[in-house]
Amino acid sequence: MQKLYLASSSSWRLELLRNAGLQVEAISPNVDEDAIFDPDPIRVAMLRAEAKAVVVHQKVEKNSLVIGADQVIYLDGKLYGKPKNQQEWLQRLLVFRGETHLLTTAVSFRSVNVNKSFFATTKIHFRDDISDAELEAYVNHGEARYCAGGYMVEKLGGWMIKSIEGDWLNVVGLPMFKILDALRECGWNMCTVTTGERVHG
Repeated sequence: MQKLYLASSSSWRLELLRNAGLQVEAISPNVDEDAIFDPDPIRVAMLRAEAKAVVVHQKVEKNSLVIGADQVIYLDGKLYGKPKNQQEWLQRLLVFRGETHLLTTAVSFRSVNVNKSFFATTKIHFRDDISDAELEAYVNHGEARYCAGGYMVEKLGGWMIKSIEGDWLNVVGLPMFKILDALRECGWNMCTVTTGERVHG
C-alpha cells in the first residue's frame, strides 16, 4: 500500500488521521512559519501547508503521499500566531471575548503525480460572559500553550466557546471530511485502510 506521511509534529492531527483508519507516520517539517507571510490569512495557511508538504516529500519515498497542514486564526483580517508568552496569550483571549473569529486550516497533498491544496474555514463564537479570572485561570492551566488559537475547544477551552459554525474537526486540527474526499480522489477508500488494497497516487 502507498505510504502516507503527515508533515507535522502535532499529536492531535496524527490522532485524527489514525482514528479514520489511516496508517500514517508523522515527520516534523521544520519549516520556519514566521518567514512565510501574506496579507491574506488564508494565503498564509496555504503557503505554509504547501511548504511543509514539499519539505517532507523530499525526505521520503517519492511514491509516498504527504499531507501538509497549517492552521491560522484571524479576526477582522488580523492574523494571530501562536502566543509567544502568557501575557500575549491572555491579551488575545480578552480580545476574542464576545467576538466571532475565523479559523482556517489549509491542507496540501504531495506525491509524484499529486499536487492538491484546499482549505476549510470555521467560525468560532466566543462567550461574552467569560470573566477575566476565568481567562487568567485558563492561561495558567496551560493546556493550549502551543495551539495556534490559544485554546483547545475539545477540552477545558470549551468553557470559552458559545458556538461554532462549520467543521468541528477542523477546529480540533484537521478538516477530516475534506481530507477523506481528497484521499478518495487519490484512490483511497475504506477498503484501502482496512485490507491494505494497493493504490497508486
